[in-house]
Amino acid sequence: MKYVIHRKELLESDGVRQKLENIAAEKVKKIEKLLKGYPKSPLVEVFISKTSPDKYRISVSLKLKSRLVYIDEKGREPEDILKKAFDKAFAEVKKTRARERKEYYYKRKNRRAEDFTQYAYKLDEYYEEKEREHFEQLLNQLLPHIRNYVLRYLKLYGKGKHLVLDIGDVMDEVMSNLYNHYEERPKNPANISAWCYKIAYQTMQKIFQDKSEEASGDVDVSKLANKELDVMNERYTVDGDGDYIMFEELDDISYRNYKFSDEIVLNEKLEEDAEVLHEIEDQEFHDLVAEVLESLPGEERQVFEHYWLDEMTEEEIAEATGKSKEVVSAMIRETGSKIREELEKLH
Repeated sequence: MKYVIHRKELLESDGVRQKLENIAAEKVKKIEKLLKGYPKSPLVEVFISKTSPDKYRISVSLKLKSRLVYIDEKGREPEDILKKAFDKAFAEVKKTRARERKEYYYKRKNRRAEDFTQYAYKLDEYYEEKEREHFEQLLNQLLPHIRNYVLRYLKLYGKGKHLVLDIGDVMDEVMSNLYNHYEERPKNPANISAWCYKIAYQTMQKIFQDKSEEASGDVDVSKLANKELDVMNERYTVDGDGDYIMFEELDDISYRNYKFSDEIVLNEKLEEDAEVLHEIEDQEFHDLVAEVLESLPGEERQVFEHYWLDEMTEEEIAEATGKSKEVVSAMIRETGSKIREELEKLH
């Protein structure tokens, strides 16, 4: 990330000018880390002016995708003024970045829901014409998170279980059941997504039950899932609209690098939580999220991941898991509260 300091000639000596250069370089590096993966690295501009013979005004500004961040401070000591301005700018950048992610999250979620509704008729057509390969290929594109859900289920419920399992065969069975039971699908296309997760969940339960009665395998089931999950690294790219897209990591380690995990916290308390978050280093925050989620009972974690990773509504989660919407809502809310409580301890 580049920066420029304007009007350095107003400073009293080369020594003071060099100190400001060092401060700016250090602070810009911190902002750059915060904006890792941002579609376009913004230019940071520092502008110096004198309000009196012994007082300065220094501003720090950078243009993010959705808004300008602009901070100015006044005082007698240029180094102290610049540090204070940069610290406030960092807090604003973190708050704005969280807001941009939140806005994009809902935009992407709505777009995927629209895609499913738009092409559900094609699933019907392929099913009626017994075009099974096209059916499964389209369903995989409309619901890319089904495979991720299956892998997370294996990891979450497969700990300590040594079963003869092949992940490819597991996915084939899930897709087979979706196809074979497709006549039972909801009439409203908007509800088919949740129905698919429900079938996947029932399939996984049946597989675990059947395999438990067979000879044991050599490898822990969770390790089988982890082997594939380990290669799923979060990456940022830019779509046709210039929006930045995140591909989620889904294993336990992913929560430590989970750049979307601040959305878990910044849900309905965006402003005040952002003030807490800007004081906490990213790695420390992601470690904390990991610990909370890893400590959850299986069902609570599954509900939470459905909401944040599978991008399902509370109604859809209730349908997929057989729980009431009130119970699902409470689980999501309580887990968010646990994370906030741990954040407050760090703060």
